[in-house]
Amino acid sequence: MYKKKLIIKKINIVFNFILIIAALVLSSPSYSAETPRIPAHLIGLSPNAPRWETKSKSFESLQSRKSWTIFTRDFLKNNATSLLNGPKDVTTFCKHYFTLTELEHKLDFWTYFISAVVQLESDFNMTTSYHESSLGDDELTKRPVRSEGLMQVSYQDKHYPFCDQFNWEEDKNKEINDPTKTIFNPFLNLACGIGIINNLAQKTNHIILQNAYYDVLRYRSKRWGEDQLPVDKIIAWTQSLPMCKNPQPTQPPNPPLDGSPNNSIPITQPQQPNIIENNFNTFPIADENSDIILEDLFKHETII
Repeated sequence: MYKKKLIIKKINIVFNFILIIAALVLSSPSYSAETPRIPAHLIGLSPNAPRWETKSKSFESLQSRKSWTIFTRDFLKNNATSLLNGPKDVTTFCKHYFTLTELEHKLDFWTYFISAVVQLESDFNMTTSYHESSLGDDELTKRPVRSEGLMQVSYQDKHYPFCDQFNWEEDKNKEINDPTKTIFNPFLNLACGIGIINNLAQKTNHIILQNAYYDVLRYRSKRWGEDQLPVDKIIAWTQSLPMCKNPQPTQPPNPPLDGSPNNSIPITQPQQPNIIENNFNTFPIADENSDIILEDLFKHETII
């Protein structure tokens, strides 16, 4: 009888142990606490992958940086017609841009281009905040102007398209590098920066301006210690893309509907001037006729 009770007791202990284990398993989350990794074949292998996917030393996860790519492509597609159509000097950055007939290829180029600007402006650091000592006080915050976030924009940029989403009332009592500041939101920040570049392209039909909003998109005299202008770095990076080094194959002309031989000459896209000489006097300057506030353009010393 004693042995029987002992056996039953052992069975109960084992059963209760199993119940405890089962309860622990069922109460735990069904996903890993770590951000899931993106499979290698989905990221970083494309020759046209944005630089924040392949060159970034940021603490942001690969998945997070991939979300910047997805957002940028979608934003460009829906809000940056002037860039996609090709400003006059786009061939400075991509020699064969006007042979790109597929929208996806154009989105590849401009997403890479934006990632190059981000690299030179903030080194892919979402909480970069730089005091623009030469610009005085921010007209909105009434504090010294700071360039902030991935694309180094400011609260006073609210008059530019897509730059009115930062909430200064919410941010003003936070520490300078507080990652919860609305201006550090990568998507709001990217939207503002891309909107500025597209806006200037729409008004001037150029990317490179003597007084461009972004210092990295100006041709100017070299500063002490510079062996290469930032804009020249971007040009070298973008021109090395396969789509920019090699013209895209053109589609053969459609045969005539009547079945007769087709002797027509295929129509090719006109080549735009490829201005690459480092002579900043040859580049346009925005003036009052372009409806651009010049004081707002002389901004944003780059962080390299």
